[in-house]
Amino acid sequence: MTAERKYEFTWDLLGNISEGRPNLGHMMRLEVYRLMQFCFRDVMEQRHGNEEADAIMYQSGYLAGTHFHRQLIGETASLAELVRNCKVPSRISVSAFYAWKNTTKRPARSS
Repeated sequence: MTAERKYEFTWDLLGNISEGRPNLGHMMRLEVYRLMQFCFRDVMEQRHGNEEADAIMYQSGYLAGTHFHRQLIGETASLAELVRNCKVPSRISVSAFYAWKNTTKRPARSS
């Protein structure tokens, strides 16, 4: 991509949740996030087709898992170490595990 990027992801883009949503705080319902996610998915599919939308969602999930791993879990050499060193144990998920598992090589995915 040759165009200058406006919103390359960094953890700082998440901002301070309490300051950024003083009326909503940490109690936002999951449905609100899923609503936005699936509306993004629908628009991508309309504009770019199903295969490209799938590829974009996959790449976005991989990017999110990678940043989640770096920010909240940190570098680990084994699954046991991953669980032991997790900064937020209740947030370990299948996605975090796969991000950890694939930190040295990106999984193959046809687009």
